[in-house]
Amino acid sequence: MEMVGEGTIGELKKSLKPHGIKISVDVTRENDDPFWSKSLERKALGKIAAYIIIMGYVVHWGEPSSWVCYLDTLDQRRN
Repeated sequence: MEMVGEGTIGELKKSLKPHGIKISVDVTRENDDPFWSKSLERKALGKIAAYIIIMGYVVHWGEPSSWVCYLDTLDQRRN
């Protein structure tokens, strides 16, 4: 399995840099799933990307459909 980090995102950054486009990366919280969170080279991504966004949506609520996350849920998952 290829890790997502310097190779994939680094090449994209090199291609977009001459056009003044910055890279942002969305990541999940850390966990042991090798096909989800463990496939991200977080340190490498942190050096490459201008912005790292932690995906924090965990609750589906409302009509029309919308995603929300409660702060206490984020605090629990962060620890």
